[in-house]
Amino acid sequence: DMPLQVVIVAKVGGCGGENYRMYQTANASGGFDAHGTKMWEVSQHTCDMQRDLQAAGRRCSEVAAAIHKYQVDQGMADYIYHRPGHGQQSEGHYAPYIALGDHTVLQKNMLFSQEPGLYDPEKGVGYNWSDTIVTGEGAGYRMSRVPYDKQWSFIRI
Repeated sequence: DMPLQVVIVAKVGGCGGENYRMYQTANASGGFDAHGTKMWEVSQHTCDMQRDLQAAGRRCSEVAAAIHKYQVDQGMADYIYHRPGHGQQSEGHYAPYIALGDHTVLQKNMLFSQEPGLYDPEKGVGYNWSDTIVTGEGAGYRMSRVPYDKQWSFIRI
């Protein structure tokens, strides 16, 4: 039982977008590792949090603080590796960042990666969801339509 990451990078009109999907694979007996499942659940929920919190008028740091607080409250403090997101433009990583130290006020239609990942190198488990979220008025929205649920993401190979 291992996490499986599928990576897709798309460009439209020269602007890039990320669309990674995280899968949890079953072990030989058909079950799923409890630790990996918990990490998957927490990281998946923080993706939904970022989408819901990424609204015009909020600060990048507010969104990051809420995500990190949830991760810590769920016992995942040791597995937080980096900030939840970065500005998305034509190439790579751009400011502003969905990060504790970035106090940029979000504006409608700003694009950010969504990657509040969790990583446990000792057990070889990690999840780096990455999608592109567009900042909206009351909440953001994802550019992809790929499901974020266990029915889609928990697979038996």
